Amino acid sequence: MNIILIGFMGSGKSTVGKILSEILDFNFIDIDSEIEKIENLKIKEIFRIYGEDFFRVKEKEILKKLINSKKNVIATGGGIVVDKKNQQILKRLGIIFFLKISKHTFTERVKYDNNRPLKSKQNLFKIRQKYYKNLADYIISSDYNEPFNIAYTIKNIYENCCR
Repeated sequence: MNIILIGFMGSGKSTVGKILSEILDFNFIDIDSEIEKIENLKIKEIFRIYGEDFFRVKEKEILKKLINSKKNVIATGGGIVVDKKNQQILKRLGIIFFLKISKHTFTERVKYDNNRPLKSKQNLFKIRQKYYKNLADYIISSDYNEPFNIAYTIKNIYENCCR
């Protein structure tokens, strides 16, 4: 079984994912980082040069490659949940945790980060919340919660429900 972290940009998916993978001795897979490695470009550049549709195709390709994998902590991109096929694959992959943040926290966390191509699209925040909530097996607030605390909370849930 895998652990999948979903949520809006700035929710801590990558940070929590790295910690959690170390605690559980799982592999850590950051889908955005995998796309950057494959394309040898930063996400912002991929969006600029090839567009969002190209990025979403790459996202789905990586998800499909993970279908039969186990013992991974997977940090997803914020928009991966919008696609129905991605939702089905994510459900098959494992247990899904939504790292929920407020709009205020999002704004504070990414205001100086120029590597997020969609950060200026504030309306995405509200739209994507319903996707995260509907897809998640568990919702964890990451507004005022330390990444280590979130990782240990997820570890405890995982060990009680899924081992």
